[in-house]
Amino acid sequence: MKDNAVRNTALIGTMERAGVSAADLARRVQVDPKTVNNWINRGSTPRRETQREVANTLGCPINEIWPDQAPPINYALSEIVNAWSHRSETPKDQWLTLLKGATQHIDLLGTDVQLLLEDHSAAVSLLNRKAGAGCRVRIILPSDEMRREQDRELRDQFMKNVLSLSSPGRSRGHNFMDILIEPPMPELRYLRSRVSYSMSRFDDDILLSVSLFNQLGRLAPVLQLHSEREEGIFALCVDGFDELFSNAVEVE
Repeated sequence: MKDNAVRNTALIGTMERAGVSAADLARRVQVDPKTVNNWINRGSTPRRETQREVANTLGCPINEIWPDQAPPINYALSEIVNAWSHRSETPKDQWLTLLKGATQHIDLLGTDVQLLLEDHSAAVSLLNRKAGAGCRVRIILPSDEMRREQDRELRDQFMKNVLSLSSPGRSRGHNFMDILIEPPMPELRYLRSRVSYSMSRFDDDILLSVSLFNQLGRLAPVLQLHSEREEGIFALCVDGFDELFSNAVEVE
């Protein structure tokens, strides 16, 4: 065995405080137990994504475990796990994958509702099933006034693909509202005013689209946020959605 100086005593101490063994840690972050042994006894350092998973598992910041390789960072930036220059560049299965995995909270705001339902015919039935399984599903749709202010592409496509979307096995006469308003149903509301972003929350992940002036919606930059701190960007987005939802018009 190498000299104890190369052992990661910070990792050892954090694991002991968290009551997590090397085998437990390997299982939770899905690596080989030998890999964890190398972190502990050989001072090796995993890639950044794995560092984040280990820190989340042990309930501590990354730099507490790897102080040399992972110095103090801006934790607001650490919540940004992915980014795309334009919404059209996001992988089409990104929304559906997160939707399938959500069990507690699904919050959809603005034109991202259109994107989700437009790209995935199974999304409508999934939303209903999630609500039926006890997941709280809240949807805030753009108001008529907001839709009139949107660019022609969004204005035309919204009516065609969202409000008139048919689910598999249903006649084309059933629209989006008909499909969703079935017990147990998602909570649907309309915006009172225009907002400059769209948001899709799936448990601890958010896809945030920022609308830029005089740009088509599909060109909006998109950030993927993962909740890490109670006072982080993720929490601000959830608080903002809660405020919008409380002031939105309930669909009768």
